[in-house]
Formats: sequence, structure tokens, C-alpha cells
Amino acid sequence: MLQTYSAIIKSSLEPSDYLGQISNEDFVIITDNEKAEKIANYLTYAFDTVVSKFYSQADIKRGFTFMHGDDEAEDKVNLVSTSIGVISKNSKKYTDLKQVVSSLISTHKLAKYKTGSAYVIERPKISADNAVEKIEENRNILIAEPDEALSILLEATARLQGYVVKVVSTYDEIFDYIQEFNPSVIILDAGNSEELQGLEVCRKLKFEYQNLKSNIIFTTTVHDKEMVLNAGADLYLPKPYELSVMFGWIKKFNDNLF
Repeated sequence: MLQTYSAIIKSSLEPSDYLGQISNEDFVIITDNEKAEKIANYLTYAFDTVVSKFYSQADIKRGFTFMHGDDEAEDKVNLVSTSIGVISKNSKKYTDLKQVVSSLISTHKLAKYKTGSAYVIERPKISADNAVEKIEENRNILIAEPDEALSILLEATARLQGYVVKVVSTYDEIFDYIQEFNPSVIILDAGNSEELQGLEVCRKLKFEYQNLKSNIIFTTTVHDKEMVLNAGADLYLPKPYELSVMFGWIKKFNDNLF
């Protein structure tokens, strides 16, 4: 895949352009300001055109793939995409190399936050006093776990780690609190193996609540990873699990959000 992408990049450049590879997966291009956006636009389009050749039809239809079996915790592994950050001397006056590298890294990170292949171009900024608003970290966790003993253990551990916790006793209660409480993470159990009520709740949360930013950790004794992740869960966590595994994932989701 990287060899193919490298060939695509080379085909988009002229002899006066510079192409360098700074790691296994990172390239840098130096080109004219006028050509930069055209190259970025072409590369995202061309990469998405060929990347499907490296996946099975089942993976392409799902939009993600798996790395492990059904007995291990896993979040969705998205299909590979390309992220491009573009900076220009026309948008900022650089005085040293450190500023250039810093802007490149920041702009590239912004592109990586987008879904799928994308490019972000640094634009001139207008700033004023108090223009930067500090965003507080959301440490709210909503727990929907029918096993009372496990629910109490999850709640106690979360509070000890500084999280704000709301525990619901029924699936319907989730929708009573979801908007007002605004959890960063929802711990959602599948329910009994016959009905799997949690699956329908997960689908509704992900596909009907479009503004919901919560990550859903779906726990279940029914070990069917594809079924769970297709329902919209962000993490499949088969039971039984270690609390350290659960809270490791919660921290990972929060670190990615903020």
C-alpha cells in the first residue's frame, strides 16, 4: 500500500518539486503555493480510489476491519486513509525551522481528526484578546449494567479515578439522561443472550442521536464482534473482563477526545 501511495505521490510532482520520506508512513513535499492544494486534493482522491484494492469486499462494505478474534477487546479498525497538512509562507511569516515544523505537525493533526482521507490547509488567522476559549474535559460516564454487583464496582472505581458517574437501572433511562448528562463514555451491556436489548439501544444512540459525542463501550457474554461493532459500538469488550482493561479504554477515549 505504501509503495503504491509513493508512486501516486511521485506521479503528481514536477521536477522542481521536492519529495522526502521522514518515516515509514510520513512524507513531506515542498512545492509552489499555487500547486499545493491541487496536489493535496489529487492525492486524497487517488489514494481512496486504490485503497479498496487492498481489502476484502466484506471489509469495504462494513467500512472497518478487525485485528483480533471474538475473545479479545477491540475498537473499530478503520480502513487506511491519508491525512495531509498544508502550510504556506503566504499564511504565516516564519522566522525559523522550528515554527515550520510546529505548524506542519499541528495542521497534519487537524487533518487526522477528519473521517477518511482529508487535507487541511493552514489559513491566515485573526486573533484578539481572550480569543482562545479553554475547553473543560468531559469526565462524565453513564453506566447501564444489569449485574448489580458489577455495576457498583464500576461506579466505585470510576469515582475513585475522578469521573462523574450516572448509573441507570433500565435501558429506557438512558434516553432520559443522555442529553442533559452528556457522557463522554457510555458503558452499555448487551442484556440477556435471548433478547440482547442493548444492541437496539446502541443502534438508536449512534444512528438517531446525530449530535451525540459519547463513545460506547459495549460489554457482552455473547462473543460476536461483528454484530456488536455493526450496531455502532466504539468498543467491543467481551465478558468477563478486567477493570484495568475497561478503565484503560476509558482513558484512551478521553485522551483522543480532548
